[in-house]
Amino acid sequence: LAPIFFEEKGLIYNKETLSKNGFSEPQTWDDFITIAEGCKNKNFEFFTYAGSEPDEFVDIFAAALVPVIGAEEAAKLFDNNEEAWANENIKTFAQKVEKIIKLVVSGSSTKSKEDTLSALKDGKALFVSGTESDLKELNKDGEKYAICAYPSLSGMRTDIAVFSEMYIP
Repeated sequence: LAPIFFEEKGLIYNKETLSKNGFSEPQTWDDFITIAEGCKNKNFEFFTYAGSEPDEFVDIFAAALVPVIGAEEAAKLFDNNEEAWANENIKTFAQKVEKIIKLVVSGSSTKSKEDTLSALKDGKALFVSGTESDLKELNKDGEKYAICAYPSLSGMRTDIAVFSEMYIP
């Protein structure tokens, strides 16, 4: 197998909307929650994701947890190993996710990737999960959008990369 496609993934946002509302790129999940709470009385929602494509949302959890608990513990969690829940950092993260769940765009669990990008373009969501390709497509008529790393529990920047492979016989 050989990689044929490689790009970073993170939170895509409208630069003007973010700064005009006094927000900055979230480094930690506490920052993320603060922004979410600050969006409650705005004319847009905080975050939406492509719930109809579950793999689209796993990376945000990995970026939050891996710097704090390590790849081995994260693998246990993602494999639904009950022992993973003994880790206090995972419990803390679950509590933070619980706060965020109430503040995502209604219907996110059924949205497609195209739906989320449309919500961002239409000013209905502040953040969406996306790739460099998504950012390039959004910015084809100007540099209105930017991408940042997913927030982490520790505040340490965690770059997530996606890639495709081809088989060489």
